[in-house]
Amino acid sequence: MLAAAVNPYHLTTRESAFMAAALLFDRLHTLVPGPLSGLDEATVRGAIKSHPPLLRVLESWRWSADLWQAGVMCSGLEGDDAFDDVQRSCEAIGQRVDCSGPGGFGRFLHAKVFAMEGEYLQGVCTDVLKGGADPGISVPMLAGLDRFAIRHGLLAVRAGGPSENQQRLSAGRSGPSLAQRAEGLIGSTLCTFALPVLTVAGGDAILHARELLDASLSGLRRAIEAMTGAQGGSGGSSQADIREAAAAVARGFAVVRAELVGQDDNAGRRIIEGQVKISLRRLPADAAVLASVAALRTARGGAPSGAGSGPGGVAGVASPWLYAVVVTPMLASAP
Repeated sequence: MLAAAVNPYHLTTRESAFMAAALLFDRLHTLVPGPLSGLDEATVRGAIKSHPPLLRVLESWRWSADLWQAGVMCSGLEGDDAFDDVQRSCEAIGQRVDCSGPGGFGRFLHAKVFAMEGEYLQGVCTDVLKGGADPGISVPMLAGLDRFAIRHGLLAVRAGGPSENQQRLSAGRSGPSLAQRAEGLIGSTLCTFALPVLTVAGGDAILHARELLDASLSGLRRAIEAMTGAQGGSGGSSQADIREAAAAVARGFAVVRAELVGQDDNAGRRIIEGQVKISLRRLPADAAVLASVAALRTARGGAPSGAGSGPGGVAGVASPWLYAVVVTPMLASAP
């Protein structure tokens, strides 16, 4: 089974990174913000009443309800979720030499957010709704999800560039963020391929596409699993194998396109397709932090650096490497 950890920010914004992952992977795991004292109905209702942003997050995810009900989306794995990993990542960032000092990234951290339930629900939910506006929250979240992914042998999902809307608003000139560019200098790229996806669609439409493309998607998943070796890097498939499997998905998509695109989903939204570039990459375990430190340095006039591109020192994980799929939308030509 090909599974991945996906950032809750991508689920909220419905950007191509999530839309592609929801089609590509057998299962996706994410961190659902919730009361730290328990997830029984009474506790959740009380948390929603005390912290309205939690309700707004859950409402913003309503479109994906079919994916949760079908088991494509999950909040944890084997009774474990990523919250402890996020807490530990936040603590570790604060102790890193490259994050310390008055001008270091550590000064942006909001350690209280991950230590107190009220701060957590208010701070994380507000930031998720904003799409990750505060790096003092979003970076520990991403680092924690990466740690969770490594512990459980999952791939990670990354956004490799701006959304289609951002590209259109900037006439196609908007590029990756500083952190995305910095992470591009870290680790290594194993393979790249193009894939057609539904860029605007509800959970019901994504499930239908998964069903129609099941055979070809299964072949692509097996090829990716073979290349990453379930985090073991066995090299069991080549770039040519993966690209041929991706081409089979594209051919299958073309056959069933009329059954998917141009229809309305359950929410009455017109279903739209798009092309994405997917890069399969191997990154150090602490890539999220390395990229953020480099982005801060670049913003202050320093040169971007690939320093630290070897295995990251993240204690308590089985492997120093993180396998990731980086999804970059390919802006279609105007009709």
